[in-house]
Amino acid sequence: MASEQTIYDPKDNLVLYLINHPEIKPHWEEYTHHEFVKQVVAETLPVENFNYYIDQDYYYLQKYLYVHEKLLKLTDNPVLLNYSNKITELILAEQKERTDGLHGAGDGIEGYKVTKKESEIEINDACRDYTTYMTDSVDHPVASGSGNPNFFRSFLHLSACLFGYNPACANLYNPARGYDPASRSQIHQNKVPKDWVVPNVENGVYKEWLEFYVTEKTIEFLRQGHECLELAYKLDDGEVKLHEIVEIFKQGVILENRFWSACLPKK
Repeated sequence: MASEQTIYDPKDNLVLYLINHPEIKPHWEEYTHHEFVKQVVAETLPVENFNYYIDQDYYYLQKYLYVHEKLLKLTDNPVLLNYSNKITELILAEQKERTDGLHGAGDGIEGYKVTKKESEIEINDACRDYTTYMTDSVDHPVASGSGNPNFFRSFLHLSACLFGYNPACANLYNPARGYDPASRSQIHQNKVPKDWVVPNVENGVYKEWLEFYVTEKTIEFLRQGHECLELAYKLDDGEVKLHEIVEIFKQGVILENRFWSACLPKK
C-alpha cells in the first residue's frame, strides 16, 4: 500500500509546500542528494572539476546579483529591500574574494578563486540556460510567459539556489547543521539519523566550501529568506497563480541539478 503524501498549505509554509509538491519532490531529492556534493564530501571529485564549477559559478553569481539589483526597483517594502540589499552585499564581497587572485581550490583558507579571467571562461549550456531563466524574469518577463516584472515572481526564480545548497551539504555532510523549513530553524537533533558519522574533512581541500553552507549564519540567512519569500507571496496577493509558482520553482530545481551535473567528471 502506497504511503500517503502530506499536502502542505502554501499560505502556512510556502517553502515546505514547494519542496514536498509531487511535481517537485523527486527533483528536489536529486538536488539535495546530488552526486556532485557526494563527491565533494568524499573528496573523490577531481580538483579540476571543482575549479571548473567555481568558474561557472562565478558567471552564475554575476547574473544572480544582476537580478537582485533589479529586484530593488520592484518593491518598496523595507523588509524585502533590506534582504535583497544583504544578498547583493554578500555576493559583491564573494565575487571580490574570488577575483583578488586567480587560483584554484585549496590555494588558501580565504576561499576558492576563479581560475580564469572572466573573458576566458567558457560558459556551458547548463549555466547559460539557468542564468537566462533568471534574467528573463526581469528583462523579458512577457516573452518568458511571466507577465509584468514582479518582485515575488523574480524572487522565486532565485529560490532554488537560495534554499537548496544548505540541505544538499547538510544531508551529505552534517545533517545536524541543516535548515528545517518546518520549524524555520536549525534542524532538531531528533531528526538526525542516530548512526550518522560526520565525515572527517578537517584537512580536506573542499572543507571550507562545505562548511560555508552549514554555518549558523547561513541558517539564519535562510530563515530570513524563507520569511521574505512568504511576505512577497502575501503582498503579491494572487497575481502569480499557484500553478505558476510550482512551475517556476520546479524549473529552478531542475536547472540546479543540471548545473551541478555539468561539473562532474565525464564518463
